[in-house]
Amino acid sequence: MAVLTHSQSKFIEKKIRNYHSLKDDVEEWRQKILAGPKRDERTKRQPQRPADPTGVIAVKLSSPPPHIKEKELWVETIDVALRKLQNTNKGKMFSAYFWVMLPKRVKTVSKELKISERQAHTYINEIIIYIALIAAQKGVFYAEK
Repeated sequence: MAVLTHSQSKFIEKKIRNYHSLKDDVEEWRQKILAGPKRDERTKRQPQRPADPTGVIAVKLSSPPPHIKEKELWVETIDVALRKLQNTNKGKMFSAYFWVMLPKRVKTVSKELKISERQAHTYINEIIIYIALIAAQKGVFYAEK
């Protein structure tokens, strides 16, 4: 079984909690690329375009900047975990603990799901380790010594 340091665990937890904003950032970037170049407000003319605007958009979408690529990989990583844990107690714990009941403690979440606090902590740790392993496979998380 993998062991993460406290700071690594908190880092993964932060990425999970920011999942929706990461997803929104990636989607916003895609929409901005798909919208094409903006008109110059002063001259009201379209900027110079190459002959194949669809090709340019395809190239831009296929090679995102590094910060967007990292966000995409984190979104994919968390999506894989969500699909894997869907319709299980861990899946319910995942969404309840990280997104639905944000200000509430593990005690409250465990009562909602009718599991013990110890089991809730075990689920949370297993979810974090699972996401860390997927992220390491995708190359966005490095477990350093």
